Amino acid sequence: MTCDVRPLPRSLDPLPDEALTGFVLRLAHRLGTTPAEVSVRTGLVPRTRPGLPTRLPLGLLYHLDDEHIAGFARATRLAPGEVSGMLLAPLGERYGPLNPAFTPRTTPTRMIYDNPWVLTRSSRYCPFCLTGHGDAIQDRHGGAW
Repeated sequence: MTCDVRPLPRSLDPLPDEALTGFVLRLAHRLGTTPAEVSVRTGLVPRTRPGLPTRLPLGLLYHLDDEHIAGFARATRLAPGEVSGMLLAPLGERYGPLNPAFTPRTTPTRMIYDNPWVLTRSSRYCPFCLTGHGDAIQDRHGGAW
């Protein structure tokens, strides 16, 4: 899969504490396309059917395997560590319900459905974060989602 993913023409640096989904939203805005197209072109979701996906899998917020991390990093010109830093799984060290060692699940899907407060199908935001920190680009477009 990683060899199939080509680098995008432009990318962004992740903002502090930005989630992968927020990064995909910002990148889609920067490229003038849809988050679904960015998700397909970066290898996050496979192009299994004609057209684009209408929903991104919730698991993209939590964890990606090494192959998906490498493909996304290659496409977005990020380091694999930067991609991992946008996922919620590393927060399991501080927030027990996200740590599989404390709450073992047999599948990632169980982790998602057992954590509805963290992993939801609806979008959430922090009003303070969306105001940005006063630089020109965030005054124009807002801060991290």
